[in-house]
Amino acid sequence: MSDEVKSSYERGSYRKGIKRSQNKSLKVTFPDGTVIQEDTIRITYVKTIEKIGPAKAAEYFGTINRYYGPLMSQNPADYEKCTKQREICELSDGWKLLTVGGAECIADYLNEASEKLHLGIKAEVILPE
Repeated sequence: MSDEVKSSYERGSYRKGIKRSQNKSLKVTFPDGTVIQEDTIRITYVKTIEKIGPAKAAEYFGTINRYYGPLMSQNPADYEKCTKQREICELSDGWKLLTVGGAECIADYLNEASEKLHLGIKAEVILPE
């Protein structure tokens, strides 16, 4: 383990005796029967936003601010003060998505967006068996 990775690891929740669950997954079902459930929550989140369409998704996600920046924006200046730079994911058409939050938080965002934008999608957290 490199010194930089080790230092980051030691500062994290493992040092405090808290283990993070790596086994949860996110499953998103669309009205047309499409199911998105990737290896990581972040990839599922990004693919879901891409399927919804970044411009449409931004109608909801662009109104939520976390870590000094909106969850979605096309304006790079919106993320200049963002404290979670490594969590910013590039989407199509110049959109950026701040992929912060745990499985439950992201599922809640997606379900609320579905309700407000009338998308008919269902996001659920899948726990390990």
